[in-house]
Amino acid sequence: MLVGFVIGLLILISIFVKKKHEPLEPLKIDNPVRKKLIKVTHFSLYTLLLLMVSSGVSLSLISGVGEIAFFGSTAALPEDFVVFLPKTAHAIFAKVLFAFIGILIVGVLLYKFKTDSSISKRMWFGK
Repeated sequence: MLVGFVIGLLILISIFVKKKHEPLEPLKIDNPVRKKLIKVTHFSLYTLLLLMVSSGVSLSLISGVGEIAFFGSTAALPEDFVVFLPKTAHAIFAKVLFAFIGILIVGVLLYKFKTDSSISKRMWFGK
């Protein structure tokens, strides 16, 4: 849960930084379909990450796990989380998110080898 909270916080910081700074120079891609696909993929990644965090927070609030983990509640843990709707959403978002991360890794590697430039240098603050 703490990892999910930290990831959510980092995503919000990342969105804030992107909004406050000027956009990066565009990638050297000639194909307009690929350019659109890159934008859709990145938007979807951020959306999935926020949905994953939201479903995790919802699950911890509904099940009471947040109270137990962070505030020392002595309540018993639920026997099974399947009865909670956010658990199903959380599991689905996790699978889709892993697929998107795989797609992004493949895309970064393909871009690196096709253009011989490092796209990963753009992934830090102030770049």
